[in-house]
Amino acid sequence: MKKFLFVFILLGQVVCFALTREEACQLKIEKRNEMNIISANIANVNTTRTPEGGPYLRQTLRCKAHKCEVVKSSDAVIKYLPGHVDADVQRYVKFPNINLETEMTNMISATRAYEKAERTCL
Repeated sequence: MKKFLFVFILLGQVVCFALTREEACQLKIEKRNEMNIISANIANVNTTRTPEGGPYLRQTLRCKAHKCEVVKSSDAVIKYLPGHVDADVQRYVKFPNINLETEMTNMISATRAYEKAERTCL
């Protein structure tokens, strides 16, 4: 009876580890996508003109129950720059609403979560 109980407990732990490993692999994918989005935000911090028109829109990744979507912010920072190529009639230019300190903090957090998930998802 003790052997049966031991095998049953061991099997339960293996199943529990498998679920944790599967979730870690999914989290790893989500964090990699989040790091790509953060990198794009940092690269486009001064982009005032896009093919769609207007400034680059800051992106974030929202995940719920392993279903993720990219959300674009509609905010822009307006600066008075009379000599800028993209200045409007009043000489104002719209820049993306991206804070480099926030993006770098998000990148560090996402990188650490990715590394942790990577160690679990082998």
